[in-house]
Formats: sequence, C-alpha cells, structure tokens
Amino acid sequence: MKVMTFDLSSVCIGCVIADIENKKVTKIASCPIIPKKDALIPIKLGFLKSKQKTENGLNSYVKYSGESVSKTEKKHRDSVVREAQNAKIMEDISLKLSEIVTAIKPDIIVMEKHAIFNGILTSVLLAKIAGILIGVAGDNGISVLEYPVSIIRKRYNLVSLTKDFVKTLSPSDLEKIKDMTKAAIGFYLGKKYSIAFQTYDESDACAVLDYYLEEKL
Repeated sequence: MKVMTFDLSSVCIGCVIADIENKKVTKIASCPIIPKKDALIPIKLGFLKSKQKTENGLNSYVKYSGESVSKTEKKHRDSVVREAQNAKIMEDISLKLSEIVTAIKPDIIVMEKHAIFNGILTSVLLAKIAGILIGVAGDNGISVLEYPVSIIRKRYNLVSLTKDFVKTLSPSDLEKIKDMTKAAIGFYLGKKYSIAFQTYDESDACAVLDYYLEEKL
C-alpha cells in the first residue's frame, strides 16, 4: 500500500510518501511543497513594490512616494494585496498538489485536520488548502483521512523526547532551534524511519504517518 501524508500550510506543505507492507514501512521519502509568491503583485495592482511610510506615519502600499493614505484606505489596500497574494498561492498549491498526487497515485491520503489558530484568516486559508487536497484526491479516486494534530501529538512523551534530543546538541546548536517540540519529534521520527527532514513541515507529515501506522492500521 502506498500512503501520502500531509502537514498543510500556506508557507510550506510537508509531504511524506511511504510504501507499507504488513504495517511496516518498506520505502519512505519526504519533500517540502513550497508555493510560489509573486513579489510583483503590488505593482500589478498599481502600487509601488513595497510598503512605504506615509507623511502621517502609516506603513502602507502607495501609488507614488509621498502619497497620503488614510487608515481606512491603508486597511483596504492591505486587504486587496493580501487577497491577491493568497489567490496566487492557492493557484500554485493547487498545481503542485495535483502534480505530485497524480504522479505518485497513492492508495490513501492522510493529513492533519486544520484547527482554528492564529486568527480566522489563517484558519480560512488552511481550510481552502485542505479543500484543494481533498478535491485533487477526489479527482483521482483516492480516499482521504484527517486527524487533529492534538490527537497525533498526544501519543508522544514530549518531555522525554525533548530531553533525548537536547542531549545530542551543542550549546550553539541549541540556540538555533526555533521550535523545540517540532525539532524533538522530528529527531525521534527521523531515527525511527531512517529519514532526514529538510523542514519541520515534513517531520509533522511524518508524525501523521506514524499515527496512522500505529493507531489506525
């Protein structure tokens, strides 16, 4: 059985592909799926490339240097640019997910179920990305399973994993760790499945695979 697991994000989607026989992983690989951002979107919308500080102290998209922008207009321009950027991201994610799923042709797709966090806009974006993946799977006749991240992580003794991980680090390496929990889980799963991850998103996708293997098969 071939399984693809995903950790969804608008910045980087983690993907793990595994061949499974008798509940054992016989082959495994991971990759980050990074959507393209169009840095020229503000210009295409009639603004300068990046925000500038206006005379009244606002950091806003402007049509020309020195343009005065009200708070209401700044908010509107931020929204217009953000929506255009998100639309471009969604377009690229749709293309990339379609390409990889069609090429791999897994028997099943398993992904983290998105939760409401970091504001409603982030939640809406994640829901749209999940919808894209579900749509791609449907087009290819592939079943999709979703599991909440809280349930996936509940299986791990994070204190023990973190202690074991920290023992392997030098003081300078320790300072570079941005998310200790994700790094510790990634270290554990990397050893368990003999795989090296480029990103936390990939190790999160591997945690989805680990949960599916240990709890659902």
